[in-house]
Amino acid sequence: MGNGLKDDSMQLNEFTHLCTNVGFPDKASKHCKLKDVDGIFVTAAFKDTDEGKRLGLDRKTLGRHEFVEAMVRLSEAKFGHGQRPDVTDLPGAVLVFCRDLLLPGLPPESVLDANAFRRTQLYTLDADAVLRAHKPLLLGLFAWYRSRLRTRGLVLEGWVALLEESRLLTDHIGPIGLTSREGKLLFVWSRMHRLDPHTASKAGAQGAITLIEFIEAIARTADLLSLPTAEDIKAGGYGSLGTYLAACDAGTATRASQAAPSEFPGAPLSLSRRRPSGDLFTLPTRPLPGKVARLLEVIMHRLVVFTQSPSEGDFMRLLKKAREKAKAF
Repeated sequence: MGNGLKDDSMQLNEFTHLCTNVGFPDKASKHCKLKDVDGIFVTAAFKDTDEGKRLGLDRKTLGRHEFVEAMVRLSEAKFGHGQRPDVTDLPGAVLVFCRDLLLPGLPPESVLDANAFRRTQLYTLDADAVLRAHKPLLLGLFAWYRSRLRTRGLVLEGWVALLEESRLLTDHIGPIGLTSREGKLLFVWSRMHRLDPHTASKAGAQGAITLIEFIEAIARTADLLSLPTAEDIKAGGYGSLGTYLAACDAGTATRASQAAPSEFPGAPLSLSRRRPSGDLFTLPTRPLPGKVARLLEVIMHRLVVFTQSPSEGDFMRLLKKAREKAKAF
C-alpha cells in the first residue's frame, strides 16, 4: 500500500519498489535494468482517456488489469527471449516469474487469506450478537463518514478519517494505535472479492466498501489492537477507560511496573505496547466480541471529544442526522 488514498491503483514509485523487492532489476541483463521497469510501467499504463476516466485511472497509475499486463511483461523480460532453456513460451515465463521471484519476494500480509478471519471469528453467533447490540452506532458511523464525501459506500479516505478522528492512527505500532499501512490493509481485507470491482455496484465503482464490509473492518481493527480490559485498566492504576485514553493521548500511559513481567507474575499486561497476539498472523487469545465492544467504546469516547458533543446522546443524534442525509445518495 502506498501513501495515497487509493487502494486499487499503483504509482510508478510503488511499482519500482515492488520490482526491486522481488529482485527483478539486474544491471548485467539486457532487458531487466531499472530503466526497463519504467518502460514496462509506461507501456502498461492505460491510454484510452475516456475509459480511463470511467475507471478513475490516469496515465501515471496502473489499474489492476494494467498491473496484470505489467507482470506479464516483466516475466517476458526476465525469463523470455531464450534466457532460460526450461522456459520455451510466455506462459512458462509467467509461471517461473511468479514462482521464483514474485511470491517469495512479497511480504506475508500480501498473501493473507482474508476468509480465515471470517470463518473462524467473525461469522459466529457471539460476534453477531455484539454487533447487533451496537447497530445504531455502526449504522451512524458508516453514514457519518460516507455522507461527508457524498459516496454510495465508504471510500478509503472516509475510513482513514474515522481512524484519524478516533485517534487510532499513529506513527508506530501501539496497543490502541495502527500504522497507516495497517489501517489501509484492514480496509482492503474487509472488501469482498468481486469479478469487476468497477462495475459490480455503484459503491464498488468508487472503490468503496459497503455497510457489511465496514462492520467487518471494525471487527478486524478490534482483533488487531490490544484494547485493555477492565482488569487491565484497574491493574494499571487508571480509574476508567476515559482516564486511560487521556493518558494515552498525553503519552503517559505506562505499565504498573517497568520491570520484566517474569519478575512480577501478578503485574498486568503492558498497557503501553501490544500483546504478543496483537499482529496479523498470531492466533488471538481473547474472544472477538469483547474486543469489538471495547473498540466501539473507544471510538465513541474519542469522537464525542472530537465533535465537542456535550454527551454520547448528543453525538448519537448527530449520527442519526447523518443517516437521514446519507439517504439522498
